[in-house]
Amino acid sequence: MKSRFEQRVIKLSILITSPLLILLIGIITYTEINNETSKVKRSLSEVALEISNTKFVKDSIINGNFNLQKYAEIFVDNNQDVDIVVIADKNKRRFSHLDTSKIGEIFGTKDSEEVFKNKKGYFIITKGSQGLTYRRFEPIIRNKEIIGFVMVGKLFNIFRHTIFLILLKILLLAFVSSSFIFISSRVFAKK
Repeated sequence: MKSRFEQRVIKLSILITSPLLILLIGIITYTEINNETSKVKRSLSEVALEISNTKFVKDSIINGNFNLQKYAEIFVDNNQDVDIVVIADKNKRRFSHLDTSKIGEIFGTKDSEEVFKNKKGYFIITKGSQGLTYRRFEPIIRNKEIIGFVMVGKLFNIFRHTIFLILLKILLLAFVSSSFIFISSRVFAKK
């Protein structure tokens, strides 16, 4: 049976360290999720800019050649932060899509409207044909005229899985830290 002194020391140790541990876990969680989000945003931006500035893409759109699917698939296959690449002309006709049956069809959502209004790229989270997606839109410009756009996306359910793994690591850290605090305070109280 634990002595009263031992119980008080354990309670006091937990009382003192718990707020610090909670604060530390909050900071680590925020930092990890923010880092992961920044990494995804950076990847989406880089891919969108590379595609939108490629001469082959611009020529294909101008000539109406629907031969961009294999090109778009290279980016999806080689980048873990990119799940979807849609290339479309100014009339919103798709030249590439994750679902190849949608090639030639009109881009259905109004998410792309800002590309034509502001002539610059932006991020948005929205539901598309493949589910909730974190998207980067980038205009495709030739001779100062928008000829189309590229949308590069990360499926949110996959992104959510990454966040879940981060939170799992943090909970494990919290459990180990709490156990260490409890055991340390008990040993201290006995001595």
